[in-house]
Amino acid sequence: MRSFYGALFLLLTVLWPSHARAGAWLLDKKQVQYISTTSYSTASSQFDRSGRVVRDIDFSKIDTTIFAEYGLAKNWTIGGKASLQDIDLSSAQTDLSFVEIGPFELWARKRLWQGEKAVVSAQVTGAFEGRFSDNFGDQIADGTFAIEARILAGRSVKIGPNYGFIEGQFAYYARESDGIDELRADLTIGYNLSRSFEWINQAFWTETTGTSQDALDYRRLKAQSALHFKRSDSKSYQIGILRTLTGRNSLRETGVFIGTTGRF
Repeated sequence: MRSFYGALFLLLTVLWPSHARAGAWLLDKKQVQYISTTSYSTASSQFDRSGRVVRDIDFSKIDTTIFAEYGLAKNWTIGGKASLQDIDLSSAQTDLSFVEIGPFELWARKRLWQGEKAVVSAQVTGAFEGRFSDNFGDQIADGTFAIEARILAGRSVKIGPNYGFIEGQFAYYARESDGIDELRADLTIGYNLSRSFEWINQAFWTETTGTSQDALDYRRLKAQSALHFKRSDSKSYQIGILRTLTGRNSLRETGVFIGTTGRF
């Protein structure tokens, strides 16, 4: 089954046009953007309640995420995403294998301010979670509903002979049912190596808040680096690597991902 779904996910990624990132910058009015990425990650260890690495797990995941945005008005962009996940997990506490629809999200983003080189936006997202959670203290989520409020700020910069950008995001993620909310902070740095290639590095910090249960108190810092190839003004491709650098009650993932980019 793994080989069948792996081939299916790869086919979806190659055929579906997408954009490599979405952030503080909004789309032009009536502009459409599609994103698709497929990742394959594994973990043979995890971070325990004290943040120590323990090797008592066998984990693998194929995840294909499809994303779309639409420029609703000059200062408004709306969008959504869904994912398909193929997960195998074996540990002393859990033994499972399943394929299903993962998290589903809808959002609206408004531009609050924009200057010549910088922009600040705010976004509200409604999310229906899937069964799986990246923290091993709560491996099987209950499909709960959540709302996220996010602030995004980006700035274009010149680094040496070429231009790049830096973007920071901060969010509060509130779950409806279990009261285990999250604080999230993301950092993205991109640099144009040439007219055709862009190098993008990202870091994602997640930490729980609002829970007194030690087993459900988790945090993690993930990082990824990707090379983007611009085939045309409307289409590009990406390939990259990802890694969970540190955490608590979280999987120590290592993986690779590919994607395509399209706008019209």
